[in-house]
Amino acid sequence: MVQGLLKKNNQSALSKKTKKASKCRERKKKKLAGGSSSFSQLDKTVTKYINNRASKKLLERATKMGEKFKFLSDQV
Repeated sequence: MVQGLLKKNNQSALSKKTKKASKCRERKKKKLAGGSSSFSQLDKTVTKYINNRASKKLLERATKMGEKFKFLSDQV
């Protein structure tokens, strides 16, 4: 009975240690990959913002070009 309790306690202590170790490994991987997770999230947000602005600008240019072509075709 006592041995069973000791085994359970040891297993839970070991699992806590392994969880801690795996978390530590993940943090190290993130740092090696390029900073903290919050920085990479910020980077993603910035690139998304830049891409959206660029696509809006391109769309505006395309509509302006389309208007010019329509105007020319209406004259002829």
